[in-house]
Amino acid sequence: MSSTFDLLTLALLPGPGTRGAAALAGRGALEDALADPEAHADVLGADAVALLRSGAARRRAEEEQRRASSLGVRVVGRDERDYPALLRR
Repeated sequence: MSSTFDLLTLALLPGPGTRGAAALAGRGALEDALADPEAHADVLGADAVALLRSGAARRRAEEEQRRASSLGVRVVGRDERDYPALLRR
């Protein structure tokens, strides 16, 4: 299972999309892939690798969480109980 924050970080990156996320999931923990983006540059792409290396991707995800919270919205991941069952399909 991947943390919601890692999933949010990946979702906000340019490039990988859902196929990229699935490819990364097949390689191991998403947390590890985000910590060593160069090892997954073939999936992430150069722009995403640069954002991860600089910390900008993490800051973007933190800002998105703050915005959601200020609107009374909670970001949930696919592996969380509150994630809508119909969207898991």
